Amino acid sequence: TVTRAAVDLSIMGIFGGFFILPLKVYVQQRSDEAQRGRILAFDNFISFVFMLAASALVYIGSAQGWFQDTRTVLKVCVLITGFVGFFAFYRLPNFFVRFIIVCVTRLCYKMKVEGNENIPAKGPVLLLPNHVTWMDGFLITAATSRQVRFLISDMYYNIPIFKPFFKWANFIPVPEAK
Repeated sequence: TVTRAAVDLSIMGIFGGFFILPLKVYVQQRSDEAQRGRILAFDNFISFVFMLAASALVYIGSAQGWFQDTRTVLKVCVLITGFVGFFAFYRLPNFFVRFIIVCVTRLCYKMKVEGNENIPAKGPVLLLPNHVTWMDGFLITAATSRQVRFLISDMYYNIPIFKPFFKWANFIPVPEAK
C-alpha cells in the first residue's frame, strides 16, 4: 500500500541519516582546516558518483530482468548498505561507540557543559576529572567533541570478559602501584 511504502521510506531515510551523518561529522572533525573545503567537496562528489552508479545499477538491472519488483531492489540496497555499514563500523569502531554513548548519555542526563572552549581543538590534552562514579567516562565523552582515550587500572583492564571491549575502545592500562 502507499501508506506502508511511505512509512518504509521514512524509516529508511531516518536510518540513512544515522548512517551518513556520523561519517560526515567525522570527515569535518578530522580534516585539516585549510583543506576542509576541498575535502568536503570531494566527499560530496564521491557521494554523487555512487548515487549515480546505484541509479545506473537499478536501471540496467531492471532492463536486464535482474530486478523483478521494487522489493528485490530494496533487498539489494539493504545488502549493499549493510556491507558498507559493517565496513565503516570495522574501520571506525570508536566513532560508532562514541555516537551511541553520546546519544544515550544525553537522553538520560541533562548536561550543562562549562569551559568547553578551554579544550583545544587539536593536539594533546589531559582531562583530569575527580573520579566520582563509573559514569564519569560516559559524561566526559558526551561533554566534549574530541576523541577521548581513558586510562584504566590494569586490574580492571585484564578482566577477561571486559578486556576485548577495553582493547577495542583503546583504553590505556596502567599498572597498579605496589
